[in-house]
Amino acid sequence: MRLAEGNTAPNQESWMKIRVDLQTYKLIYEAGGQETIWRGADREEDVLRDRARAREEERQRSQWVQYK
Repeated sequence: MRLAEGNTAPNQESWMKIRVDLQTYKLIYEAGGQETIWRGADREEDVLRDRARAREEERQRSQWVQYK
């Protein structure tokens, strides 16, 4: 996984169940394991999301735009 710049590094939780075949060195993933990677929102994203929400509300109130 690449290291991200600033505060954009993803969070990761891993419960992968992996075995290695010693003769072929193949990875065998067992059922029931999972890996989760996510990236939390930072302050800038929150500001942009709030601005987008305000623009959408303004569009909905506009007499020139019709929503179905």
